Amino acid sequence: MVGIAYGHDAPTGLSVSVWDGEVTDEHRRRHMALLASDPEWGCGHLLLTDLSGVCPSSTPSSERVFEAATAFLGRLSRRTVHSKWALVANHTFEQALQFGAQIETDVPRLVVFDSLSRGCRWLGVGLDEVGAIVAALRQQIRSGSYVTTDRSRTRPETGG
Repeated sequence: MVGIAYGHDAPTGLSVSVWDGEVTDEHRRRHMALLASDPEWGCGHLLLTDLSGVCPSSTPSSERVFEAATAFLGRLSRRTVHSKWALVANHTFEQALQFGAQIETDVPRLVVFDSLSRGCRWLGVGLDEVGAIVAALRQQIRSGSYVTTDRSRTRPETGG
């Protein structure tokens, strides 16, 4: 399975999104629609998006990054204006920087990191706990399922 999953950890106030495998524009559009409809997403003003599992063939063009940034600004920027947002990227690092630059006026505290540990340190959250959340979300994507617990409400956004 491929796609995007997210969850919210109420005790820390951290909302986590994990992108894994082949991620299409349709995955992104559905993901943004789910985030916009979920009142818990972003309510703790700490966001972490892990792009490190995105397949290299899904690396977006500059035009696709611009479209994603425009869509984000239209649907979600008001909810993130006061948030700290760590974007973790490897081969999509340049595209993540481009996305951040395009939304920085409305979302000034988005920082792109090359590792989960650096992103967690900047957010002030524990690497072990966040690493477990990221791993669980990634597993949910790959298995095509989602799990609801008292610490994390997740909704996978998978293809198919």
